Amino acid sequence: MQNELNENGVNVPQFLPYHRALAELLSRQEDGIWAWFASDKLTAQAFDEQRLYLLKSAIRLDEENHAPLYAAAHEVAERLGIDAKVVLHQSMGGSRNAALVYLPDEVNILFEGDILTLLDPQETQCLLAHEMAHYLHQTREGQRHFLTDRMLRWICGEPGAHLAHARSLWLSRLYQEIFADRVALAVSGSRDATISTLVKATTGLQQFSVD
Repeated sequence: MQNELNENGVNVPQFLPYHRALAELLSRQEDGIWAWFASDKLTAQAFDEQRLYLLKSAIRLDEENHAPLYAAAHEVAERLGIDAKVVLHQSMGGSRNAALVYLPDEVNILFEGDILTLLDPQETQCLLAHEMAHYLHQTREGQRHFLTDRMLRWICGEPGAHLAHARSLWLSRLYQEIFADRVALAVSGSRDATISTLVKATTGLQQFSVD
């Protein structure tokens, strides 16, 4: 994976060739379905569903009462060259995790469980950078990768889906996580913080050896 120095001096990884090849393959071989998912009506419907999900399942964190967290988020967004509005949410359920709820005009980050209580400031920066990397992945290149994921999820739910479709979706998600972890490393500049963020998020441990 190649890196590219952005205007803010962050050596941000470029998108994986796998994702570009997958988008190209689907847009060429399944051009009718691709055009359907790319239609304005269906895209607007997907974003309406995302907004409804946030309203039903999360509490929006206001900037006044969560100033340090928002300050960290704004700093990460600036370093990654993201100029969209940042909105942070706490899930009303779910296990310990964080996720991006994708809307093209907002960076909506959803914290789940007690994840925020476990992380120190540098680890919080890593977590924010990881989720904003997902925003970059979904937004850039004309939202082609967002479209690819939606289309593959739909195909995998259809009776005629092939094992190759499920495998492609699995690999796409796996490589997105690798991309996001590399962005977290690029932003934080700390191997240890990047690793400890992952360990704390997945295990809840506070004491462990990063090495």
